[in-house]
Amino acid sequence: MATHRPRNSQSTSTSRLHTIPFSQNQVSINKSGQGSQEKKMENLPQQIPAQMADRNQIHSQNQTTRAQENRISMLRETTNLKVLGIVCSPRKGGNTEILVQEALAGGRESGAETELLRIVEMKIAPCDGCEACHQTGECRIKDDMERVYKKLLAAEGIILGTPVYFWSVSAQAKTFMDRTYALRYPYHKLENKVGGAIAATGRRGGVNTLSVINSFFLGQDMLVRGLGIAGYGASKGEVKQDKRAMQGARSLGRQVVQLIKTVKASKRRRPQHR
Repeated sequence: MATHRPRNSQSTSTSRLHTIPFSQNQVSINKSGQGSQEKKMENLPQQIPAQMADRNQIHSQNQTTRAQENRISMLRETTNLKVLGIVCSPRKGGNTEILVQEALAGGRESGAETELLRIVEMKIAPCDGCEACHQTGECRIKDDMERVYKKLLAAEGIILGTPVYFWSVSAQAKTFMDRTYALRYPYHKLENKVGGAIAATGRRGGVNTLSVINSFFLGQDMLVRGLGIAGYGASKGEVKQDKRAMQGARSLGRQVVQLIKTVKASKRRRPQHR
């Protein structure tokens, strides 16, 4: 009988193994690659703070740039800020004009550019109720009021002063107010401008006159700064002795400018919806 000897598994497996030679270069390459990765990992904790420092520096520079741009923008807005004083007294250099001039001085102290208009020096016809402005958006009457319209639209603050006649505004003031009716079409063109009221009275009617002026401002969708200032003086220049009115008029000018700045600042902060 033939004898079957079991195969030696160890010798068989050994004989089937193939030796893969590794050169020294390959070993060195692997070691060098592994070494470079290890160095990168070692340098990583040092690189991260440096990158964060660079980002923080860029962010700080951007914030500084934005702050400078905001300051420049605010300076431009303050430089271009205009306040218009309108005197509706038939008497030049009278108590009404003195108070309005005092208010404009307060506006200049707050950085505004000011201008004074005397209605008595202009030829302004009364409104004739034709309603042509409803269709055209302009008054059909051609007179000095056309120049006043441009001044009103260019100004951001309007200080209106009048003497008290029969417990109300003067004829010059009422004519001026009526002719601004054309500025309400096709939209309220004086909207959000700031108004300040001044009344010069001999004794009575100051409160009612200020109320008429403020009602005019509100009718034009303007912003009203306080109740206004009433100064007392019968003869020409006597209002200068009313220290409270003189101080109040100057304060009114400053407050008008401050409110204009506040409105502008709120517009800058308002988010834009797209």
